[in-house]
Amino acid sequence: MGQHTTTGKNKYWQIARGIAILCVILIHCPNAIESSPDTMNFNSWLILRQCINFPVAVFFFMAGLFTNVKKSANYKTFIINRGGVRLILPFLVWSTFYGGVEVIKALMSESPMALWKLALKIVTGRTAPHLYYIVALTQLTIIAPLLLKLIRGKGKRILYLITPVWLIYVYIWTYIKGEMPPLYHTLFPAWIGFYVWGLECRNRNHESLRWIWLIPVAVLMEIAEAYASLKFGAPVAFSCTQIRLSSFLLAYFVIRVFLGMKFETVFDRRIDTLMEYIGDKSYGIYYIHYFFILLIRPILTQVQVEVAGITWFVPAVISFFVALCGSLAIMKIGRFIMNSCGLSKLADVIGF
Repeated sequence: MGQHTTTGKNKYWQIARGIAILCVILIHCPNAIESSPDTMNFNSWLILRQCINFPVAVFFFMAGLFTNVKKSANYKTFIINRGGVRLILPFLVWSTFYGGVEVIKALMSESPMALWKLALKIVTGRTAPHLYYIVALTQLTIIAPLLLKLIRGKGKRILYLITPVWLIYVYIWTYIKGEMPPLYHTLFPAWIGFYVWGLECRNRNHESLRWIWLIPVAVLMEIAEAYASLKFGAPVAFSCTQIRLSSFLLAYFVIRVFLGMKFETVFDRRIDTLMEYIGDKSYGIYYIHYFFILLIRPILTQVQVEVAGITWFVPAVISFFVALCGSLAIMKIGRFIMNSCGLSKLADVIGF
């Protein structure tokens, strides 16, 4: 399916990984979520957010797409290697790291955190806003062999109903209570539809989505839904969440574009090469990038550059490049040190 890079990975999906991880970084950069809704500052950010509201669903699809089906036949080995070594171990390392950052911040503000609360946040991935993905993916990995059996049998349709039902639950809860449901994006029902789709698409030939103009249409639908949700009293968090009907539709179209892609280049050769490189490094970037956003945040709070009534843009751009370049630098240095110590396999596991 498609061309392959020198690393043996599918070229187009590496580019998709690169695009998705850049969107993840941008989502975590400074924003205007607390600005007044009637300002250019807020509206410019809200519209941009709708354009990049697809990466997590894409990552779940790819997680299913590249699951080793043969290894899943031996459940114990599959869980140990895929769930334990590949997911839980690095998750605990990085969740503990961000927990340490929280402890330092708490000590600096003279508001120490209870040890049990810290431990709970570490285990549940609440020490950083992006770690919920691993928590949800671990749940899906544990039930992956069962999902494969259901896909091959008569349970496939039921699996595809789970995410829509969860979506209805999120909408009802949000509009009735005026807040997002607890753990709405951390539990597997939110993403199982994309994961199962990835499992089902594995080792099959597919036609790429010919109507690429459906992507901007989906973005316009996202913008319309965002403003409609605010008008009807939903919180701002709902207007920019990736768990909405229009966001899922955008993710669906993005995935369909990359499914079966056969173009020699996606963008320009140089851009493709850069995106492939970032895609290859996306695992480490995912874990590391938020540290640099935290690191530079105190400095950027002092930066007040207004462009056409927009104050979030310059801090976001600076954060974006610092987070991306800083992550790549840490990965390079970490890999060198760990290789020198004979710990190359551990470096692979934790993202270096």
